[in-house]
Amino acid sequence: MPAGHFNRLFLIGLPKTGTHSMMAALERLGWVRHKIDSLEYYRTGRMEVPEGCFVADEAQRDYWYLDDLYPAAGFILMDRDRASWLASLEAHMKARPPDADSRRLRRIGILGLLNFNRDYHNCLYERHFHEVAEFFNHGRNFHVHRLGREGYPELCDWLGVPAIDEPWPHENRSAA
Repeated sequence: MPAGHFNRLFLIGLPKTGTHSMMAALERLGWVRHKIDSLEYYRTGRMEVPEGCFVADEAQRDYWYLDDLYPAAGFILMDRDRASWLASLEAHMKARPPDADSRRLRRIGILGLLNFNRDYHNCLYERHFHEVAEFFNHGRNFHVHRLGREGYPELCDWLGVPAIDEPWPHENRSAA
């Protein structure tokens, strides 16, 4: 398990806020991704996460439950410029139709709708960001990572590990 303040991490930003870049950064720092079976989670509500792992799936919606289950965990909310997020989300949702049960469940569970709706998703982003920030009240187990404005120094400081001198990874870029 990586040294530092937390025994598990949960990425609680909405899709298309830099999740893949954050996952690559955490893996570079020694964390291991723990993939959640969406259908099983929605069926049972159980999410068993080993120490030293981070979860990037399903945590966005149920951060309050995961905070209760794992009081020594850290939570990272990724923040992205709203206009670029909406454009990226629209392109993503149009390019990937909700054709499998797991994709439909995840899309409704996290994004509220099967298809993109600019007004709805703009409100969703605003509400999610403010509800999460209010829930954690900027406590020590909560970090907002601002896409394009922060890198390893800010993340490592919050994690309680030495910063690495490398450029921030930029994964899963889209034209949006």
